[in-house]
Amino acid sequence: QSTACYMGTYSSGSSVVLLNHGGADAFVACYSKGPVYVQWVQGFGGTDEDKAFDMAMDSSSNIYVTGHFNDTASFSTKTLTAGGSASEAFACKLNSTGGVQWAKAARQYGSGSDANGVSTGRGIAVDPEGCNVYITGQYQGYVDFDPRSSTTDWMYGPVCAYCQCYKVFLWNLETDGSYKSTEENGLDGENMGYAVTVDPLGDVYTTGYFSDDTDCPPYDEDYGKIFIWKK
Repeated sequence: QSTACYMGTYSSGSSVVLLNHGGADAFVACYSKGPVYVQWVQGFGGTDEDKAFDMAMDSSSNIYVTGHFNDTASFSTKTLTAGGSASEAFACKLNSTGGVQWAKAARQYGSGSDANGVSTGRGIAVDPEGCNVYITGQYQGYVDFDPRSSTTDWMYGPVCAYCQCYKVFLWNLETDGSYKSTEENGLDGENMGYAVTVDPLGDVYTTGYFSDDTDCPPYDEDYGKIFIWKK
C-alpha cells in the first residue's frame, strides 16, 4: 500500500484512474506482490487541499489513514464537513479491498467565525489486538475530537500572533470508529507529533519535536528538540 496526495488526473499506469475534486486530493493505492500493477485505488477529498500523511494496517488487512482536509471532503460514501475555514485532522478506515468503513474528523470547536481551531494528523497506528487506533499530530485553537457526541470533548491550544504555537495530540479511537479519548502535550511554542506505534504489551509511543517547553519531563527550553512520549 501507499498513501499520498494528487492533483488533476491520477493514473496508476493501468486501468485505475482518479480525477480530483478540485484541489489536491488524498489517495491510498494497493499494489500486487508480483509484477507491479495496482489492485485498487481509493481517493478522497474535496475542492480544497486534502492530504494523507500516514497509514497503518491491522492483522485483517484493514487500513487506517490520517491526514487533514478542508471545507468538505468525500470519503467514498462518507462525507466530512469542516467546522470552519481551517484544516481539520481526519482518520478513516478502509477494508482490504479499499472500501471506506468510516471517516472521523477532529472538528473545529464552534461555528462560523467562532470556529478558530486547526489540526492535522501526521501519524497513525493500530494495536496488535486490533482494538485501538492511535493518531498523533498537532493542533491549535479549540478542537473537538468527538464532534458527534452530545458532550463536547474539546481541547485548546494557544493561538499566538507572533509564533507558530501548536500542541501535540494523541487521539484514541476504537477500530469501529468509536471515540475513546484524547490527550495533549506541549506548552508555548511549536510542537508536532510525527509518528506513533504500539508495542506487544499495548504501550503507546509517540515521537515528534517540540520548542520552548513541553509537558514531557525533563523540561527543556531549547528549540527543535525531539521527544518520545510513552503512554
